[in-house]
Amino acid sequence: MKTSTMMTSAMPSAPVGKAWEEVSASFDRFCLAAGIETLGAMMEADAAVACGPRHSRREDRRGHRWGRTQGKIGFHAGKVVIERPRVRGLNGKELPLASWEQAVDGCEHVLHVASPFPLAQPKDPDELIVPARDGTLRVVRAALKAGASRVVVTSSVAAVGGSASGAGRTLDESDWTDLDDPSVTPYARSKTIAERAAWDLAEELGETTRLATVNPGAILGPVSGRTVRPRSKSSSAS
Repeated sequence: MKTSTMMTSAMPSAPVGKAWEEVSASFDRFCLAAGIETLGAMMEADAAVACGPRHSRREDRRGHRWGRTQGKIGFHAGKVVIERPRVRGLNGKELPLASWEQAVDGCEHVLHVASPFPLAQPKDPDELIVPARDGTLRVVRAALKAGASRVVVTSSVAAVGGSASGAGRTLDESDWTDLDDPSVTPYARSKTIAERAAWDLAEELGETTRLATVNPGAILGPVSGRTVRPRSKSSSAS
């Protein structure tokens, strides 16, 4: 008499599970690399629209190339660097790349909700300050110029009470973290500088009534990947 056996568990063996993790990680890296390459090509195309081909002197150009800048994108195993071209208008001010204008075209409301938030503070504060400030300005500028009726920037309580001067009292919209305080962390500096830059831009454009900021203490939610590694976890938060 023949007997048959049946798998009673859907759990893979340890070697299969490990192999699957490696495949999954490889696929994640592939998606990240492909995404960065695509994003870079889009930004280069945007710069070409504003400036023409490199070294172009065509009469209809709106600006000229102003070097390149680097930013970092958080990933499961750490951070990866992405470069983008910078374009300066004929009036000397930096131009937002067209992709930002296209992204907000027709939007009634725009929410800016992400900023670098590592578990460990970097040695160089600019690792957080530059992407937080520049990213906020690009979104706010493009949204206001596109006619959005309300632009909401997720700032942080760190921009209000991130220094010793804010301890033990009620804080309001007139309070800012004291950047002259040496105990202020790079993250608190980045949020303070980014929010102040947003308000300065709105005032410059005469659109302060269309900008709002919120200053939460923490935002918690599900992680984007399958696993969380505290030693390398880096996410976007306020």
